[in-house]
Amino acid sequence: MDVGGIDFKDALNIWALISTGHHGIPPDKGKKSVLAFDDEDIIAASHFLTSLSSLFSFALPDIWKTKQGKKTLKQHSWFFAGVMTLADWMGSDETHFPLLTDPMPLEDYWLLACEKAHKAHSLIPAVSVANQYTHHQTLFPFIQTLTPLQERASTLDITSPGPQLFILEDVTFSVASAVTRIHIHDGNCKYLQHSA
Repeated sequence: MDVGGIDFKDALNIWALISTGHHGIPPDKGKKSVLAFDDEDIIAASHFLTSLSSLFSFALPDIWKTKQGKKTLKQHSWFFAGVMTLADWMGSDETHFPLLTDPMPLEDYWLLACEKAHKAHSLIPAVSVANQYTHHQTLFPFIQTLTPLQERASTLDITSPGPQLFILEDVTFSVASAVTRIHIHDGNCKYLQHSA
């Protein structure tokens, strides 16, 4: 199976790091070890990819050959790793996916796996509904007036692309955690740590 050869090598290496990690954490590239696969394993994997390509017709996106495409793939890597981790956890549930000992054609297995995956997927809980932030008293009915820092946090624009760092310090016992919760409730904050 030809998926683009050398042109896609960097992007495929990124994809390998995304898909071969443990619980979403990519493998440690600093650790060197003897290749864990022998020639027979590599031949079997090649046969599997060939069979897979006949079942799923696909082509790698040309943008993966570009610097911007590889950068975008890296930016989305945690999302992809999260989806793969969830799929791995669901697929490891022997209630839905009991081990099979009898060999079967990949096409037959795929139909069976899809049926089981639909059942497993139907049991995923619904996404939590978040209320739109309208006023600090929605979150903190006991706070009548915000401190200047809390007021600033409630109006701070955190939608700009790229990493941002906000260092917030308020006076002791000023319900400083309100600042954190206002940011989190806004829905755009990815990581925020508050220490009292």
